[in-house]
Amino acid sequence: ISAPTLQMAMKWLRNKHDIVCAVGLFTDLPKTPPYWSFNILNQSTADVMFEAFDIKCETYEEACEAAIKYCLENLI
Repeated sequence: ISAPTLQMAMKWLRNKHDIVCAVGLFTDLPKTPPYWSFNILNQSTADVMFEAFDIKCETYEEACEAAIKYCLENLI
């Protein structure tokens, strides 16, 4: 079975749909452990399309998967 990697899926979103998944490491408070999350941006205008404040992932890969899933379910 052929399946794209996370990076291939994110590149497809950028090139085909003008959507950027910006994944980053965040901290809320000094005593709170850091977590991975994402924002979705329009590539042409740099406008924020979605901010995932309540989606907290343990790894970069989980955050990428969540971002891609959000785009597929809500934006395409």
